[in-house]
Amino acid sequence: MTTDVKLTPETTARFLVESNKNFALNIQRFQPIMDALFDGEPFLFHCTAGKDRTGMSASRILTAPNVDRDAIMNDYLLTNKYTIPYYRANKEKTQMLAFDDNVINEPGGVKEEYPQAAFNTIDSIYGNSATMLEKEFGITPKKRQELIKKYTY
Repeated sequence: MTTDVKLTPETTARFLVESNKNFALNIQRFQPIMDALFDGEPFLFHCTAGKDRTGMSASRILTAPNVDRDAIMNDYLLTNKYTIPYYRANKEKTQMLAFDDNVINEPGGVKEEYPQAAFNTIDSIYGNSATMLEKEFGITPKKRQELIKKYTY
């Protein structure tokens, strides 16, 4: 049975909030990326739009060496500066062809509420990101210091 849900900015936003909650509920799926931080080799990560799964991955990567959430959020919100104009200019080349410009703003862009839904879920389960990193990925305070030394200056 299929459900006909009209794709609107509101339904898309609700979907993206729920998706980010689910990313946090299934945080273990990010284990390979977290392991790569310690491998010492460069690595590439991406997804179709480069903002949802990739945004959550980047968020976890940046959280590990103790980058604060405000900086992570500001970086994430830069997506709007680059992706929405790209999708509008390249509608014919992307999967956005069937969408009007109001809807493109939602799947193509980002809102603070999307990653905030993941942050809130993580905090409700673990109390904070540091506890989540240690419990789910084995990133202890000592290992975080290693990452800070390795990736920041």
